[in-house]
Amino acid sequence: MNEIAEIYVGLDVHKETTAAAIAEAGRQGEVRFWGEFESNPAALTRLFNKLGNRYTQVAVCYEAGPCAYWIYRWCVQHQIHLRKCP
Repeated sequence: MNEIAEIYVGLDVHKETTAAAIAEAGRQGEVRFWGEFESNPAALTRLFNKLGNRYTQVAVCYEAGPCAYWIYRWCVQHQIHLRKCP
C-alpha cells in the first residue's frame, strides 16, 4: 500500500467521458492527471477499485451539472465522501 493514506479525486464530467485527477493529501502532496474513462458506473467502479487498493481514504469532488447526477448517486450508494463544485 502507498505511504499516502488519503487522496482527493477530481472529476470533470461530460456526457460521453469523464476525466479524473488525483491529489495526495498534505501541503507537499502530488497532483496529477489520472486519465479519462467512459461516463458510466462500471468505469467509475473500476477507477475506485484501483484507488481503493492503493489508498485507505478517498474523497471525491465533482463538477455539479446535468451529466453528473449519476456520480452523486453512485458515490452515496458506495459510501464515498464527496464534495460538489458549483
